[in-house]
Amino acid sequence: GEMGWVAQSAEHYTYWVATSGEHLIYVSSEVYDWEPFDLHLFNIVTQEATVLTQDDYAFPGGNIHNNLVNWSTAKFNGNSSALPIDSMILDIRSGLSRRLTSGASLMGVGKMAFPYMIVGNWLAISQESNVDYYIANLVKLGVTDLDGNLIPGEPVLAPPPDGP
Repeated sequence: GEMGWVAQSAEHYTYWVATSGEHLIYVSSEVYDWEPFDLHLFNIVTQEATVLTQDDYAFPGGNIHNNLVNWSTAKFNGNSSALPIDSMILDIRSGLSRRLTSGASLMGVGKMAFPYMIVGNWLAISQESNVDYYIANLVKLGVTDLDGNLIPGEPVLAPPPDGP
């Protein structure tokens, strides 16, 4: 076997590592487990590192599957707080990224297994385990084609109405 080193990860506190094929993503911050956060994409073969989001107040921990990376961001909420959040997706091959949510809310992205993506909606911030989950079909929503290539377009995920 062979082992490599992600040298860029040594400069900061790092967590939330996910891998797919020859890519991995990880979150970093200057202060342990405290915003602002950066989300990095790393190619294991070429050793190329890319910052997907920088100085984000939301924890951007997302996921990667095949050619797609998803993450949560506070970049669109208009203030310097972690909430509300939006969801983003990136096509690694083309470099195209797209906002998935039509407005900042408590709805964030989760695991992916193409063409499906899990979306979680927090019902109560004080209780992290109080979440409604939804399954988004990226092809049927017009986010990707059948081969998993991102299609440019407007946000397609509308935050659900507040509470039952």
